[in-house]
Amino acid sequence: MPENTNNENTWLNAEYEIADGVVRALKAWARSKPWRGSLAQRRNKVHHAHVMLGEAMGVSGITLNANQLDDESPCSLFSGAVAEALEHGDSEALIEAANGEGDGITRFDTASNTIFLCGKLSVVTYLRLLAEAAGMNHGDRIRFAVNGFARGFPRSFARSTVLPDGTIVKRDADATPDPEPQDDDDETSQQD
Repeated sequence: MPENTNNENTWLNAEYEIADGVVRALKAWARSKPWRGSLAQRRNKVHHAHVMLGEAMGVSGITLNANQLDDESPCSLFSGAVAEALEHGDSEALIEAANGEGDGITRFDTASNTIFLCGKLSVVTYLRLLAEAAGMNHGDRIRFAVNGFARGFPRSFARSTVLPDGTIVKRDADATPDPEPQDDDDETSQQD
């Protein structure tokens, strides 16, 4: 497992079991260089990875909608209205915002059995949503995403930090030198 400087990380676990087929699918996705190419090419790469991962995890009936992936918007699990309601602890506004919104929010929709990806591609967010679609609980979703990213995208993981809540952020390139080059993945231009 690649080195990561967050020694107090409770989510990363070398013993966490991920099926070999899932790890192979993740490594194949990394080799495809998912952050390179035209937007249409990158969408095709994520769709191909989704099919491989779905088959490896036994959840191939999950639909992926990556039509709102772009180069401009940050990946968001919440819309502005949902985020504001969460920040202010307004449960009534939260319910209203969550029920009234859908487009532009990265999420797993249980009614349509669809993962919606919006904004910039985040492998970790996608893996969390795939784990949700597979029926994992909240903690297992985070463990699956963190450990899956670490094993499938080891160079990117080595350039990142895992926060206490399981969020993975890319370290500032000026603050930390890149690890030695390897052949496993080579995505250098965007987040996780």
